[in-house]
Amino acid sequence: MARDEQRRRLRVPFQIDVELYVEGHDIISVISRDISMKGVFVETEENIRQSSPCRVKISLAGASGIPPLDIKGKIVRVASNGVGVDFLEMDSETFTHLRNIVAYNFGDADQVDEEIGHKAF
Repeated sequence: MARDEQRRRLRVPFQIDVELYVEGHDIISVISRDISMKGVFVETEENIRQSSPCRVKISLAGASGIPPLDIKGKIVRVASNGVGVDFLEMDSETFTHLRNIVAYNFGDADQVDEEIGHKAF
């Protein structure tokens, strides 16, 4: 089965500045390429080891009063142009903002909500 067919979460294009915190590295400032309820792909040339635990911090520019989304994750894919991060843990407020980002960029909030109701794996 192809990698894209294995994905069970809807991915939407979403370009925003992201801070990536990976043990053994300085803070890595990157740009996201796409995002889902389960992860994000960020563009970087940094040499990051697959399976590394990490934290993703997304500041929503122009969204006054919304603190940066702070998500614990793990590097699950390493490509020549970036890395894929699997989201492992986030608080409920971050989850709500993430859901809104995905729904807005996909254009169908009902489908996103239906997806949330199904297991990712």
